Amino acid sequence: MNDQTLPACQWLAIYIIHSNDGEAFLQPVMLAAINEHLAERAAILMGRYRWPDYGETYNDWYWSFERAGLELSQLRALDDTAAAVIAELAFTDCWKISESEDGQLVITEQGSDHIWQPAS
Repeated sequence: MNDQTLPACQWLAIYIIHSNDGEAFLQPVMLAAINEHLAERAAILMGRYRWPDYGETYNDWYWSFERAGLELSQLRALDDTAAAVIAELAFTDCWKISESEDGQLVITEQGSDHIWQPAS
C-alpha cells in the first residue's frame, strides 16, 4: 500500500497493531470531532509513514508504529468521545494507552517492557 495522507478534520491516522496468525498490520481509526488544527497537523505527519505490506520487514512496521505512537502526545485536544474511541478500539488486545504524571499520553505493550512516549 502506498503512502497515504488523510483529509484534515475527517481522519486522524492512529496506527494500531493487530495480530492475525502472527501477521501484523497497521490500520487507521477514524475519529470525529477533532480539533481542526490538530487534525491537519496529524494528517500531514501520519501521511509520511508507509503502510506495511508483505514485502516489508518486522522492523519496517515496528518503527513506523513507534514514530506514529510518539505523535500521540499531540492528542490532548481530543474531546472525551474521541478519547473513548481510542481507549475502546485502539488498544483492546495487547496495547494500553495511559496518561503519565506530567499529562502525556503513553502507549504500553501488555506483558512487555515496550513503552512509547514522547521524549522529554
